[in-house]
Amino acid sequence: MEVKGIASSIAVMFNWTLVFIITKTFSMMCNSWGTGPTFYFFAAFMVVGTIFTFVKVPETKGKSNAQIQAALAGKN
Repeated sequence: MEVKGIASSIAVMFNWTLVFIITKTFSMMCNSWGTGPTFYFFAAFMVVGTIFTFVKVPETKGKSNAQIQAALAGKN
């Protein structure tokens, strides 16, 4: 439980940092690459992120915090 607040804060900070970077670079990418390739670029990242989530991120639905911590520590 003590790690949950810190992890949430880091995740939110990381999210908003990426949003800022994308907002600043999107128009430059559209001007230099065109609209289509820019969207395909971001779509490719979404596909990679989705595959990573399904393969590497463990399912935590219906598990207690202790069970989640044990799974993340490799003590299945």
